[in-house]
Amino acid sequence: MIRHKCPSNFTLFTSPQDMIPPKDPYIKVRVLEDIGEVVLSDQVANLARHAMLFLRRTDAEQYISQGLMEELTG
Repeated sequence: MIRHKCPSNFTLFTSPQDMIPPKDPYIKVRVLEDIGEVVLSDQVANLARHAMLFLRRTDAEQYISQGLMEELTG
């Protein structure tokens, strides 16, 4: 925890978690298994094996956790 002195006798505490930037709302993913056509929050997408797409993180997380797609970084 980082301690900040304020001019008015108050002490502010900032946790390290407050300093982590938010995650991007869209991520690049690769589909590992044929999923088929699905309705996502903002589009209808055909999630075919080996397809690479930009999806909302919230739409992709369930498929990533099931091992059906992976997030591409870098």
